[in-house]
Amino acid sequence: MLSLLGSGFSAAERLGLVPALSNQALGVFTSVLVPGGRQAEAHHAGRLRRSRDGLRTMALFWQDLETALYEAARDHAEFRFGTTATGIEQDDEQVKVTLSDGTTEIADLLVGADGVHSTTR
Repeated sequence: MLSLLGSGFSAAERLGLVPALSNQALGVFTSVLVPGGRQAEAHHAGRLRRSRDGLRTMALFWQDLETALYEAARDHAEFRFGTTATGIEQDDEQVKVTLSDGTTEIADLLVGADGVHSTTR
């Protein structure tokens, strides 16, 4: 689960995702982090600042954000699921990426957004 608030909510707004995400929003609630059985921090969504448009926060599941992003971009970019970068060669002009399905791609730019264990660093 994730919460979009502040700049996160504004970014979703600028991307035009708020209408799609609103349908998946989980509502306002209090979440309590309990590491090791001891309450460490409570987030009270009801105490967040309100704007003229109401509460500018949204709690939802990661997969709902991923779905909304994919649906907004699928007609504008190529997506490949289930592949990872296994090799990267770069020079001053381009980057060549070998993928786990055996294919290669050559591009001007490679952006690694594959998480903390990224192989594209």
